[in-house]
Amino acid sequence: MDPRDFLQNGTVSVSDTYAVCRTDHTHPCAFATIQDETETTVVVEQDTVETVDANEIESGWTRLTFEMDLPFELVGFLAAVTVVTARKPTASAVGGSA
Repeated sequence: MDPRDFLQNGTVSVSDTYAVCRTDHTHPCAFATIQDETETTVVVEQDTVETVDANEIESGWTRLTFEMDLPFELVGFLAAVTVVTARKPTASAVGGSA
């Protein structure tokens, strides 16, 4: 099973901009929330970052969405994505559209 086949036949989309925020609590607008024993990190759309009571904010992140079914046993998919995006850093270079 060649991971490049999935990139050739799939669609990749690039999202709007997000901010990754280290905070002390969850946020209702969060796209993602990661919590462990010592900290909480929320990912919010860039235009809502001012609503987050954050200790640290890192802005300017984008999300790549691979709109394809990937089997659990597929090995090397992220390596293939890295190779392709290193050559041409656009969404269309990964076999999809922006």
